[in-house]
Amino acid sequence: MKRAQLHEAVADERRALIEDLARLNHGDWERPSLCDAWSVRDVVGHLIRLESVYRYSAPFFLGLARYGLRLNTYIREDARRRASGATTDELLDALSKTRYETAPFAAWHPIAAVPLSELVVHGQDIRIPLGRTRAFDVERLVPVANLLKRRLGVIGKGGRPSDVRFEASDADWSWGKGQVVRAPLASIVIRLAGRRVED
Repeated sequence: MKRAQLHEAVADERRALIEDLARLNHGDWERPSLCDAWSVRDVVGHLIRLESVYRYSAPFFLGLARYGLRLNTYIREDARRRASGATTDELLDALSKTRYETAPFAAWHPIAAVPLSELVVHGQDIRIPLGRTRAFDVERLVPVANLLKRRLGVIGKGGRPSDVRFEASDADWSWGKGQVVRAPLASIVIRLAGRRVED
């Protein structure tokens, strides 16, 4: 997919997620997501925070320094802080105003699929525990899967067994060596993202 198509996909995934979130009741917002120790509310707070990270890097690095450069701790606590004092309507409004695809980060980043991967993966972090489904356009999952594969090749983690070969049952996509696991690409993506889900 070209960068412009990826950005169109980002806008579409944002709309779809907002529609799903608008259907949740108050209790659903407080339920655990697939992100370890994050509620649904926390994940939405994180997605809102990404808007400012993509536009303004200085506050991000200052915040990171405040937490002793512990990236995961900073991301988690910042997401919780942003989400805890807001109503669900305020969170939905803030998410609807995010524009990752027009931010400088999205324009110059060498891996154009980063903003799309955030919405796809975190959208599933919210939907799967709540029993919600999303019928993805498989073409937009391919760059997300390739991004996650690339990340795993660099940092060597993410939950992919070393003796497994993933093969998408609904796309021309595969990766790995060993025992074949054949599944829809959406299921493979969430596995590559390091999420623990029941088969």
